[in-house]
Amino acid sequence: TGWTNTLNGGYHITASKVLFVNGQIDPYHSVSVTPSVITPAQKALGTVAMMIPNASHCADMAYLSDTDPAPMQTAKRYIMKYVAWVLGNGTDQPAVDVELLGSGSEHHHLRRDLHHGERKGSRTEVV
Repeated sequence: TGWTNTLNGGYHITASKVLFVNGQIDPYHSVSVTPSVITPAQKALGTVAMMIPNASHCADMAYLSDTDPAPMQTAKRYIMKYVAWVLGNGTDQPAVDVELLGSGSEHHHLRRDLHHGERKGSRTEVV
């Protein structure tokens, strides 16, 4: 809502060490910070935005499994490393290659989309 965005900064949130995990087919990703809108200033604060191809709402919250699709396994491993870093287990923010957009693209009805040309099979470093 407008009040919440005003209070928290909307897409320009300035909190540090925030991990925005988005599923490509999750309808809520259109109101989240995603790889296409994260700013350099947010990245400098340790904020990360990822898009998991073909993932639905909360799909990343289950245990890591060998039956998970490869992009989901990669995302879950990164989430574990990131949380460990936030909790003080390591001095450097973890970086990992994550397939962000898979075969589709982000569809945003509430803001302009700024794609960077990722294709299926491409890998993008998330920092």
